[in-house]
This record gives sequence, C-alpha cells and structure tokens, in this order.
Amino acid sequence: VLFRSLKMGNRMGENLLIAAEKFATIAALMGAEYPEKALDKAWRQILCGQHHDSITGTHNEISYVDLMNSYREVLELGTDVLNRSLDYLAAGTPAKPESVPVAVFNSMAWERTDMATLTVQNPGMASFQLRDAKGKNVPFDARHVVYDEAGNVASAEITFLCKDMPSMGYRTYMLEASDKPLPIAKPKSDTVIENEYYRIEVDPERGGGITSLFDKEAKREVLDRKGWHIGNEIAALQELPNREETQHEFYTTGMRMFSRDYPATVESETGKTGATLRIRYQMADLCGVVQEITLHKGVKRVDCRVFLLDWQGEHQLFVVTFPTSLKGATPVFDERFGVVARNDSKNYLDFRTHQMAMFSDCAVYAAN
Repeated sequence: VLFRSLKMGNRMGENLLIAAEKFATIAALMGAEYPEKALDKAWRQILCGQHHDSITGTHNEISYVDLMNSYREVLELGTDVLNRSLDYLAAGTPAKPESVPVAVFNSMAWERTDMATLTVQNPGMASFQLRDAKGKNVPFDARHVVYDEAGNVASAEITFLCKDMPSMGYRTYMLEASDKPLPIAKPKSDTVIENEYYRIEVDPERGGGITSLFDKEAKREVLDRKGWHIGNEIAALQELPNREETQHEFYTTGMRMFSRDYPATVESETGKTGATLRIRYQMADLCGVVQEITLHKGVKRVDCRVFLLDWQGEHQLFVVTFPTSLKGATPVFDERFGVVARNDSKNYLDFRTHQMAMFSDCAVYAAN
C-alpha cells in the first residue's frame, strides 16, 4: 500500500535526522564543522511531504515517485552526516596494540541495555574475542563468517549485549586475537526457547505459531490458549478488487487464509547471546513464509520477524495476530503525538471503510 511506504520512509528519515543532528552537534563542539546545509535540505524534504495530501497517500503515482525520491535523499544525506559525525567522534577512541577498537553509540536520552550487531571486516585475525573497556570478556555470536586464502577472517557478523549504555554516549570494546574458534550457533530441531524473562513454545502442525508465551516474572501465561487462534499467526485477508477508492481505503471481503492451517518446519538456534526459533512453511500457492522469534539474554523483549517469499497474489492484506489473555483490556494505538483507543471490528479481522463511513466499526491502524 502506497501510503504505508510513505509513512515508513518519513519515520525512518525523522529518526535518522534526529540522531544525525545530535552527534553532529557534539562533533561540532569538539572541532568539526557542523553540516548545516545537508541537514537543512534533508529537513525541508521531510517537511515538504507532511501536508494533508502527501504522506496520507491521497495522490497519484507520479507524486508518489517524487515523494519517495525525496525520502531517499533524506536517508542519503542523514546517513552521510551520521557516519561522518561518528567517524570524527570515534577517531579519539583509545586503541591497544594488535587490537581493533569498536565504539557503540547510544543516541537515546536514557541509559540503555540492548543488543548490538557489528559487521567485522578484515581484522587480520584467524579468530577473535571481544573485550570491554575494563578488559572483561564479552560473549558474542558470530554469523555469516567468511575466511580469506590465508585463513584469516575476511568478514563476520557478530551480535553482543551492550550493558548500561550511557545516554547520548558510547562504550568502547576491543577485538583481540584468540586461539579459540568463533562461537557459531548451530541449528537443531526444537520448538522451545527461553531466557530469564520468557519461555516460548511453538507448534509445527499449526504453522509454527506460538502456543505458549510464559512470563517468568509475572508467573503467568500471556496468550489466550482457549480459542482457535495462536500467537504470531499470519492472516492473509482478501480485499475487494477494482474499487475506485484512494490508497487509504480498505474493504475486506471476509475471505481469509491463516498460517495455522499449514504445517511448518521449525528449528532452534541457541548461542551465547540468546536463542532463535526459525519457522518455514508455504501458504498454499500464495507465498512462502519464514518467521523468526528471538529471545536475547538480558533483554526483556520478544523480537519477531516475518519474510514473505515470492508472493504471487494481489489484493491481499497481511496481518499478524497475538490473542492475549488480558481480560477487559482496550486496544490502544500509537499516534505521533499521543495514543488513541479504537473500536473492535464487528467481525473477526473485518475492515471495511468508504470515505467517512466505517461499515465494520474499525479501520486499519498501525500498531507500534
């Protein structure tokens, strides 16, 4: 849907420019030249698309292409400013002989503990370990490892936990040579993963959907396990074709496909930093699906990703559902400047709008 991609481009640009401005300002205080012209143009491109008939999607295809080109330039300018600012700040990072310094920055205004992913290229080592500024070993998982002809690492993607990252600050880590092989998690057949916060179980016979999401701190099941539906379930809703409506109008027909109706293959991958369930299945002749569910050690969050492979259909609206056991709760959706409560649809996953009328009592809203 056109207006969804516009909103995503807009939000990506806003977040990127805010981070770029912050670190460019700090770099300028330390002697760098502030990139005023680049940021000024990028913000003008963002603001130009925020009037009523641009970001909402109520325009023609030519305007859409123009707006997407503007967002592309925003991302190019913002990325260049951010990278140059971080390079300038990281240049003062202390280094040790025969080690590769790594600086991880936190652009948030609060202290943060979260995962970081880094692509290591040509460190000049056959294997390496990661240490923090105090010399303590930091566990990490390595993926996509490629070696050169001399047996040294040419490239590798590593994931590790950054604890207590200072607000608007950074922490330094060191890559040092190691005589131990890189920690590469190997997949195995399993349907359960857990960390100190959650335990998750999926059912391969029901599309690999989540049948149990147990909160260890609250000591309770999060999902409603009494109904037909399961957690992380994909639904493809058929929309009425050939309606002369604008891009933000939705009109589902009632025809639905659910991932729970298709068997899946499930494998787990447990490493130093967490565990992932990888689920694969085919939704009839519509598309292939890969879903990933990840629990990180030390992070109180469940990460879910969905990949639709070789989708050959049209007029389908894909949604993901999580039937929770929260009785009497009201669905609340995130808007730019607040939160809004919405009605339930008259029928399950029923979305029908026409201009100012909502025949199903519920339109389609983004849930962040």
